[in-house]
Order: sequence, then C-alpha cells, then structure tokens
Amino acid sequence: VRCAVVPSAVLGLLGDLRRLVVSGDGTALPSYAAGDGHRDCDCASLGRSDCQCPRRYSDPEAKWGYDSHRKIYYFGYRLHVLVTRGAGDDLPLHLSLEGANTPDVVLGVESLGRLVERLEQEDLKAKVWAGLWDAGYDATAFYRMHKELGIHPLIPLAQEVKTPTCAQGLARNDEGTPLCPAGVPMRMHQRSAQEVLYNCPVKRPTHRNGKLVFVAREEECPRGALCEPDSVMGPLLHIKLGGDPRMNLPIPRESEEFARLYKQRTAAERYNATLKSKGRMEHGASRRKHVLHTLAVLHAMELHADVWVKRLLGQERPTTAEQLLAWLAQSTAEPKLAA
Repeated sequence: VRCAVVPSAVLGLLGDLRRLVVSGDGTALPSYAAGDGHRDCDCASLGRSDCQCPRRYSDPEAKWGYDSHRKIYYFGYRLHVLVTRGAGDDLPLHLSLEGANTPDVVLGVESLGRLVERLEQEDLKAKVWAGLWDAGYDATAFYRMHKELGIHPLIPLAQEVKTPTCAQGLARNDEGTPLCPAGVPMRMHQRSAQEVLYNCPVKRPTHRNGKLVFVAREEECPRGALCEPDSVMGPLLHIKLGGDPRMNLPIPRESEEFARLYKQRTAAERYNATLKSKGRMEHGASRRKHVLHTLAVLHAMELHADVWVKRLLGQERPTTAEQLLAWLAQSTAEPKLAA
C-alpha cells in the first residue's frame, strides 16, 4: 500500500478518494509440488498398499482445492485481488494468498477489512464506497459486513439459491426485483438511503403539455385489467433497506447505476489474467507461498509504475536500453515531471 497505492492516490490516479469503487476476484494458482507428497518409507518396495507412514511435502503450505472455472481439483493456492478503476486505469489495492481450499467470499471478507484498515492508517481520507463481486460472494454475512462499513455491495444473486420473497409476500425475479400480482417486474420509482419505492409496471411517467403525468398502459398487463384503477401509480411497494441486506440493496440490481458500475468488475479479472500470462507465472511459478505472493505484489507495483510513467511523461514505460536512456535524459531535462 505505502509503496504503490499511496503514491497513486497522491497523483490522483485512483479517482475520487471519497468514493472508491473496488472490484474483487480470486484465481487458482497451482503449485509445482506434488499434492500427494513423497514417501520416505519402504512400504512400496515391500508391497504394502495400505501405507500410513508420514510423507514429505516440498510445498507444505499448499492445499487441495477446487477450481470452479476449469472444474478441476488442484493443489496450490488461491490468490485474491482488490482493484480500482476510478481514473480509467486498473490499479490493484490489496493482495492476499491462501490455500486452495479457501472460498473467495472468505478471502473477500479478509481483504476488504484489511484494505479499509490500511487506508485509515495511511490517513488518505479515502473511503471505499462500493464493492463489486461476482455471484460467488452472495452470502448474507458479506452483505452485513458492507453495511457495517458503509459500503454499497454490488453482487448478483447466486442462481443455485432460491430467491426468497420480499417481506410483503410478493415474489421476486432472478435479479431480486419484486413481481406485481400479475407476475411482471415492478417499476423502481425512486430510492433513498432508507427505502426503495416500486410501483405498478404498466403505469409509467411521461410528459404531456409540459407536465409530468403517469399513463396506465392497461393493454400491457397480463390480466388485462388494472389492480388499482383509481390509483395514479399503485399498487405501490415500499422496501425498507434496513431489512434483508442480501435482497434489499442500496443500489438495486435492476437499476442502470448497478449495470454501469458493475462493468468495472472486470478490472480484477484482467489483473489475474495478466499476472498468469507473463514471466515465471506463465508456466507455473514456484513451490513456495512467499515466492508466489512476492511475484503477485511485484506485478501489482509494476501496473502502478506503468501508469505513473504514462501520466507523468506522456509515454509508455521504456522496455529497451535506448528507450530507458531517452527516458532518463528527458527526466533530467524536465525536473518537474520527474518529481
């Protein structure tokens, strides 16, 4: 944080520090070591198939886990990254590495808590405003953590879990939007810090003679008749945000703001992809946890440094000796930029 995140924050590369949008994702890092260990006994030569002797492991910190993306079991680690794209560049903020048996949501809890703590220690006046996660983080306790920290969670519902009804007894669709008595997703009319207001989906606003009016399109209702024909907007549904944090999000899943912000979540995926496609990580890195973690941190610092060079010098990072000499000459000639 101090070597990369703080300088980027000072240079204004993280965007609005009071409204940081952070995306998180985990990825599988297999170990070079054998998951079954190595025998130090003579059981095999003696024909003993039920050997229970202690084994030697060249990577004792690695664990067996399941890679849901490739649908295979593997021996190694789970790398988790938090990235922001506030000013248009993918900049990692926090990294953690645990055994392959650690679920992403557990890593998310630990990473988010540590990031918030470190930002407070550095006194950057920075505040994580929103967290972007995939459906693997769809756990009630994780939503509650966001609420305690004052962070807006943007998480799709896990499809394998049945979507519960809202407190008023109306069913919901896969995005969590309440369904009207006719089974149509209700229209979100407005939201505040305390509640979200939904109204009849076939009663929508329009402008007529310079005034805002609601028009009932009765022909669009599957029932062919309005539930509340004398109401301008009804039936109305008030959902208090103090209820179920998993279903009653401050930024509803069906809103345009949710869709716009959620596009930034691919920043974490890009970090994991570029990490595993370059250098030693391309073909497997090591049999040691600290080596894998160091390589991941160095890659994160490299991404920050690339943006520093691009923003301060208006060019890409030098990759040849000639480019490096030209860069150093320019830095010396323009001390303001080099500073």
